[in-house]
This record gives sequence, C-alpha cells and structure tokens, in this order.
Amino acid sequence: MSSVPARDGRAPDRASAIATLLQDNIVSGHYAPGDRLPSEADLCAHFKVSRPTLREALGRLTARGLITSRRGAGGGAFVTRPSPEIAGEQIAALIALSTRAEDNAHRPLLTEARIQLQLGCAELATLRKADITDLRAEIDQQSDFAISDADFIASVRRMNLALALASGNPALAMLTQGLIDAEFAITADTGYPTRIRARFLSYHVRVANGIAGGRTDDTRAALMELWTFESERSNGTPDDAQPVERPPDARSAPAAGSASDPAERVTPIQPDHMTRPLRHRISAAIDPEMREGPGLSLFNRLVVAGILLLIVAAVVETEVHVIRRYDWAMGTLKAVLFVFFAVEFLLRVWVATLNPKVRSVWSYLVSVSALVDLAVLVTFLLPSFGFEALVFRLLQITRILRLTRLGRYSRALNLLFDAFRSRATELMLSAMLALALMLAAATLLYVVEADAQPEAFGSIPRAMWWAVETLTTVGYGDVVPITPLGRCLAALTALCGIGIIALPTGVLAGAFSEAIRRARDERQPTRNRD
Repeated sequence: MSSVPARDGRAPDRASAIATLLQDNIVSGHYAPGDRLPSEADLCAHFKVSRPTLREALGRLTARGLITSRRGAGGGAFVTRPSPEIAGEQIAALIALSTRAEDNAHRPLLTEARIQLQLGCAELATLRKADITDLRAEIDQQSDFAISDADFIASVRRMNLALALASGNPALAMLTQGLIDAEFAITADTGYPTRIRARFLSYHVRVANGIAGGRTDDTRAALMELWTFESERSNGTPDDAQPVERPPDARSAPAAGSASDPAERVTPIQPDHMTRPLRHRISAAIDPEMREGPGLSLFNRLVVAGILLLIVAAVVETEVHVIRRYDWAMGTLKAVLFVFFAVEFLLRVWVATLNPKVRSVWSYLVSVSALVDLAVLVTFLLPSFGFEALVFRLLQITRILRLTRLGRYSRALNLLFDAFRSRATELMLSAMLALALMLAAATLLYVVEADAQPEAFGSIPRAMWWAVETLTTVGYGDVVPITPLGRCLAALTALCGIGIIALPTGVLAGAFSEAIRRARDERQPTRNRD
C-alpha cells in the first residue's frame, strides 16, 4: 500500500484519495472480507494525515458498504462484503440521479433497460434450469385479484427480483436489482384494474413456463410482448406514473454553476412486433387469447367467414334442385374449405403450447375445441364413404362462439354468467319454490279432478304436466280442469305462476346491472384522489 501525495493540502481531497486507495486494495483482494485494516494510528502515520481526515476517508468506505467499524478491545475497521440490498440501493440511487427527468419521463427508459437485462437473466435461468419456486409463488399471489393495487405492484417487483436471482449470476442480479429499484421507486401503486392485472399475469406465466420448459424463444417472446404492453400502457396513460412527492426547495434559485437541470430526455426505442419469432406471430394471429389488440385478427375473421360459408353450403345442399344444378361448384367450395381448415388446424396444434393455459400438445388435442375442429374435418371425408355429415358440419357454429369469446359479445356473456354466479343462491331458492308450487298444484288437482278426468289427472305425474303448463303461463289447452273447485285452484295456480316467473327475472336484472357497473369501474383506471 503506497502513500498518497497531497494534491493541494485540502483535507477533502486527501480523504477522497485515501478512500480510493483503500478501496482499490479491498477490491484487488489485498484485504479480504473479514480482514481488519491497520489501526488509525498506523494509517495516519502511513498517509501523514490527521485523524479527522482519515476518519472522513473511512466514513466514505463505510457508506459504500466496504467496511464496518467495531468498538471495544477487538474493535477497528473490518472489510465486509456489500449485501445485494445495499448494492442495489446504491445502484438505484445512481441510476435515478443520472437519468432523472421532469414528471418521471425517464421511466420508459428504465423499463427498456430492465427488459433488456431480464432477457439475459431469463436465458441464463433457462440454460441453468434454475429453480423458479419464488416466481411461481409471486404468480400465485398475482392470481388473487382481490389483493390491493399496492400489494399487486409489490408482487410484480418481487417477481422481477426473483427472475434476476434465478439467472445464477450475482453481478447481473445486482445490476438488475438496482435498475428495478430505480424503476419501481417512481411506479404508481394504483391504477391496476383486473384487466391490467390479467395481462401482466399472462406474460409472467409464459415467462415462468418458458424457463421451466427450457424454451428460450418462448421466454424471450413473452418478455418482448410485456415490453410492448408496458410501453403502450405508459404512452396511453400518462397519469399512471405520478411524480414522487418531494419536499420544497430550501432555496428559491439554484446556485450559479450548479447542475440542477434535469437529465436530457431520450426517447426510448419502441419494440417492434415483427422482431418476434414467426411461431409467436402466428399464435397472436390464430389464438384470440394471445392477441394483444381488441377484436379478432384478420386470419380469424377469415375463419369466421369460412365457417359461415360452410354452414350456408351445408344448409343449401339439402335442396335437391340446387345440388343437381351446382354440384361442381359445391364440390370445389368444400375442397377449398377443407384445405383451409386443415391448414388452420395444423397451425393451431403447432402454436398451442405458447398459450399458458395449454400444458402440452396432447392436452390441446384432447380438448373439446380441438376435437370439434377435428370432427368437422372428418365430416368432409364422410360423404365419400356414404355417411351423412350435415349434423357434424353444423358443429362449426360452435367455433364462432369460441373465436369471439374475447369480443364485445363475449363480454356481455361473461357479465351474464357473473350475474348467475353472484345470485346462485337466490336462483336456487326460486327454483325450489317453483318446484314445490308445481308439486302442490299437481297434488291438489289430482285430488279434485281425478274422478272427473282420470286420463288427465288420474295420478300426480299426469297432473304435473298441467301444473307445468299453468305455472309457466304457456296454457296449451290440451288439459284443463272441469270441476268448479278445480277451476278455482287453476286460477290461483296461474296467478302464482306469474309471481314465480317474475321473481328470478328481478333477481337476474339486478345482478346483471350490478355486474355492468362493476365492469365499467374496472375499465377506468383508479386515480389518486386528494
């Protein structure tokens, strides 16, 4: 350890030079973690400085997390290994100060840098077959949409940290942690409705599944799509990143020559959709659940058009005169549609595992949707063997419902299902009440009308048909009571039937209205309130 010459005799410069020299000795391994530095007296004599100057140098090393001070007989300055937390905090502070811009405009740059580091972390984690238990734990927590926005964003931060640690590279993990801390320090903890959380969750699941399955391309594609989503969300919701509250300036104006201007704004690179692998682009075009934009893709619109054309052809070909006149045209149309749907089915099988809900190709092949697609393909070949395939071809109508489940009609259906689920108890009670009233009416009419009309009311099961007609206000008229008492009971049953029908109708109407209001609230991001 060489001595440090004085620059101009000023203590701060001497202290900085001494701290730098001691740090170089620690980093180079001259002093290992746990070693004790020479005493203050020896260091003062070596560097020919006063104790205050030396203590200032040691204080800087302590602030950097390189040494710790102990008191007592065995005390002194001891070399320590900086913890990842301390190192991450220091890196985060440096990044925040060097990139700061007005209104947190530098946040997209931090997101861009974080994604690029995570691409390397994910690739290393995949190659090393890392344990992703921590990632799965955070995904499970994010799956609970009942948690608060603050808990959700804290879980997202912990998952990003877990992904960095899964790389198995301490240096890369430390850099990524510092960047994550700098980014999330200016990330708002509000404005995460269910639809936004579901998008984050889908990408996180794909990242975890890609690492677990050793699919580097899948993991990379998921991170790139996450980058696109976060970039679009940041550009589309400027109020998402609220400025960090800071104390007022102690001075009204900055001192002359001070570097108080914010960092120069740099426009982050927008991720290009075309940089994704071909398989992922096909998946986004074919699978509605993997599509980022609203509505159906152009390919799926062609599929819907082909399905409708096939159904029209299946209905029209039942007309003998049309078949005799346009038999060649119908044959050509079915051949073209068969090729189109066969290629579509093979493409769906090829990209099936990119959907986080599909565990394997085999699990997709045995799913209901795949079996329906395969059955419809088989129907093209059945007429060649003398089998009638009309009914099977009409199964294609179910595929339209499956393709449009993410559209506006699907949202209405989901609201209706939510209304049913939220009022399941009330609806069950209404059904039980209707069943009890139906049984009571059938029993009373059996007692009153059995002798007069044994064919229609000779038993309770026979009378139950009349009870169903009357309670549902259908009234076919095929079975009617003829005795005065029976007619009075029939009138009373009909009036009760009106109430039985109105009861579940009111329950569903209220539940559907509440579901619509709740969905409208979720579509509007939560804003900070004064």
